[in-house]
Amino acid sequence: MIDVAIGISWLPVKPDGSNRVPLNFSIRTGSGTPCWSASEIAYSLSDCDTRVLLIDDQFLPMLPQLRAHAPCVSTVIHCGDGPTPDGLSSYESLIASSEPVEEIVRGGEDLAGVFYTGGTTGFPKGVMLPHRALYVNALALQTAYGDMSGMFVLHAAPMFHLADHDFLNTLALAGATHVTVPVFQSQGRGRSHGEGAGDRYAYWCRR
Repeated sequence: MIDVAIGISWLPVKPDGSNRVPLNFSIRTGSGTPCWSASEIAYSLSDCDTRVLLIDDQFLPMLPQLRAHAPCVSTVIHCGDGPTPDGLSSYESLIASSEPVEEIVRGGEDLAGVFYTGGTTGFPKGVMLPHRALYVNALALQTAYGDMSGMFVLHAAPMFHLADHDFLNTLALAGATHVTVPVFQSQGRGRSHGEGAGDRYAYWCRR
């Protein structure tokens, strides 16, 4: 996915104190094309002066346009399954060659990330959210959904969007298991909260 590899840049505290900028990597059902155009993504990258971009195989064809219109991006990390193209850094190689660094703990009103709107009435607009806003939303959802410990939960909502982002934090607090897929396309109506043969699964599907 173009904005994040789950577990490395999605969680609220990064060891270097940087901030994440999730981008809309959703795919239009049927057409297979991204919901955001290259110009919209490049606008968001430039708007907040993004320096590092994580990208997977599906969005590699868009990279030349992003580089042309967002020169602020100085480092591109390939986190796909295919061979790493020339000029890009390999995510797996970076992990293998790096040593642990001292964690810089932030919270409260410290900036956690810049989240862009869907762009339905114009170009996406960046919203700066502090850590407090993210963990308060997670606590509120945990109260609303109740005990979710032990559940296996499929992320169906777009993960760049706060609708799923807050849910991700809620599941982490509850000790649930995240289930993700590169591209989610619903087929019919999903089931929710354990409608199976005794297994505790939750299917969160767009209708």
